[in-house]
Amino acid sequence: MKKITTIVLLIGLSIGPMYAATAAKGVFSVSSTRKVQFANAPVATREATNNLYQWDEVASLRDEDWTVLTGDEWAYLLASGRDGADTLNSLATVKGKYGMVILPDYWVKPEEVPDFSTAYSTLGYGANVYTADTWALMEESGAVFLPCGGNGHYDGGFVFDDDGWEEHGAYWASDQYSDSNGNSIHFNRDEIHDHNTYAEKTNFYSVILVKTVSLGELYEEHEATAFATDMANSYGSDSVVVHRTLVKDSTLYTLCLPFDVPNIDESPLVGAEIFEFKGGRVTGTTGNEILNLNMSRLQGKRLTQGVPYILRWAKTTPVDTIKVLRFENVENWDEDEETATDPGNTTVKFHGVYPKAHITGYTSGAEAHYNFFIGANNTLYWPDDTGGSGTWATHKMKGFRGYFYITPGGGPSPVSRYRNMPAVWSIEEETPTDLTNEGVKELKNERTKLFQDGQIVLIIDGVKYDMQGRKIIDN
Repeated sequence: MKKITTIVLLIGLSIGPMYAATAAKGVFSVSSTRKVQFANAPVATREATNNLYQWDEVASLRDEDWTVLTGDEWAYLLASGRDGADTLNSLATVKGKYGMVILPDYWVKPEEVPDFSTAYSTLGYGANVYTADTWALMEESGAVFLPCGGNGHYDGGFVFDDDGWEEHGAYWASDQYSDSNGNSIHFNRDEIHDHNTYAEKTNFYSVILVKTVSLGELYEEHEATAFATDMANSYGSDSVVVHRTLVKDSTLYTLCLPFDVPNIDESPLVGAEIFEFKGGRVTGTTGNEILNLNMSRLQGKRLTQGVPYILRWAKTTPVDTIKVLRFENVENWDEDEETATDPGNTTVKFHGVYPKAHITGYTSGAEAHYNFFIGANNTLYWPDDTGGSGTWATHKMKGFRGYFYITPGGGPSPVSRYRNMPAVWSIEEETPTDLTNEGVKELKNERTKLFQDGQIVLIIDGVKYDMQGRKIIDN
């Protein structure tokens, strides 16, 4: 499939110097059907080239990839169309320069930067102030900056309007208002003219380029039918938004995606510990069964479509929450719209789902198995039996998750013991330790984790601690 790549555009102009345009990271809705990325800098402003452009010269800046927004698209972006439009743009000062910041769809504020203020009508360019360091974080989050470039007029040639140019931004739209006027946007320290502000075509304004991008959207709440529609609309997209909430507070999450993520360091998952399943088994005696889970830290930076993973972030202060995951340059879409599973082993498997699914604690039939889920407070649990023999409770699992299951004959019986079975959690491809609850006390000079009564417990030198490092005293 086609990938998004950084496109370098070089155009020679008789009216100005050579320039290069590369795409910034953010994705912006400019109509109900079109999403774009901005060039990471205007084609020309007063600072950049000491030159600006008349409206009829705008066409020469475009090619089959890079274009200029229409007046209606500017209005949709800044005020009238996209969700939360009026909260996603404001005046700002970036590295000492005045201008306007526009935030992308589904923007997530970097933890280290101040809150984004839209109170520009009272604060002017002081509404948002960014140093070189904080603006680098804003750029990484997808924000774009349109600096004030001033404007010029025609008087037998180019005449720059010097008076107050540092506080005035004027950018052309690609369409005309009339035979003698072109559409444009303007901003100054008092207001942002957000749509179809017309000006004489002979005026000289700044220009910013955009290119259309394909963006898919997948929702964790959608069950199979709705998810199939999501997949059909998103399939082949290079950028994908996954609506899923993850909290950076040491909570364990499962994740299974229908596409490859080439580099987690260039994705919303950066900084997370990510584990792959390497197998599992049930050991112990009846009544003292242990579920041994062998996990390994992810090798490399790629996530593979259809493979479920476990991940977590160390707790941040304040706690950071991610509500949408925007992945770029995704590859190898999985056309199976329902489920995916990794090989695991013949006893314990780790199964992944894409759409929302209703999964029972026990699945009968030729591939019968017992299902375990990671839940709140890092618990491992099994749905209760609500209806007697042969009837098993349903767990309503949202999309993009995984769960463990044990095949029949995979360990001691009776089956009913499984619902309270603790589990040893081994990482780095260590051999899982066979344990009973009493055997925990015999661990010396070792560090491992186990699930006791569904709660993850850390074992250090034979002493049990919870995930917050507090010693656990057994009754």
